[in-house]
Amino acid sequence: MGNILRISIVSLKFQIMAVLFIYYPIGLDGGSNSYTYAKLNSLLFIDPKGLEVEDDPDEDHWWLFWAHFGTAVHSELTRGIRKRPGYGADDTNNGIFGNFRPDVYHNGKRNVWELKPRTYSSGYKRGQAIAQLDKYTQTAYNNTSRLWSKGNSSSLLRVNTRTIFFRGKHYLVSYYPDSGYANGLIFYKIIAKW
Repeated sequence: MGNILRISIVSLKFQIMAVLFIYYPIGLDGGSNSYTYAKLNSLLFIDPKGLEVEDDPDEDHWWLFWAHFGTAVHSELTRGIRKRPGYGADDTNNGIFGNFRPDVYHNGKRNVWELKPRTYSSGYKRGQAIAQLDKYTQTAYNNTSRLWSKGNSSSLLRVNTRTIFFRGKHYLVSYYPDSGYANGLIFYKIIAKW
């Protein structure tokens, strides 16, 4: 088949068959196992030319680096929060939040918090983050008939910096509350890298 990858899609329900041909730059020169694409991890790495993995944030796909870095920052916060009594993180809280997954919540206090990069600390992105918290509190109220509110961000943070190891480097990340402490927003930024 050369440098063409064939993908067939068959629907038995509607008796439709579609064939999609995609150009693969190196064909089988990279080996007969086409599943070795992007270091066996296409969620973490990209290989747009089919030649080598691009994982440098300074390249054209820097946004992919930051998306995955944000996931690492959230995972670190989640690990710490889940150790604290009464707190939960990154789950639906047994359906109380419907399909939503707040970054942090406290069942007893009925508070929710959301972690965002510092680029969300002003402008329309800040408004989006607050609207997201509003969805959590409204959904929880609809499912429990109990009022939920946005938590006090300054009282949530015990440790304001954490070191995160990501893609072979250490990043010192600072967590800080929004200036409106009772709006449930927590922000993070990188303060050092080595």
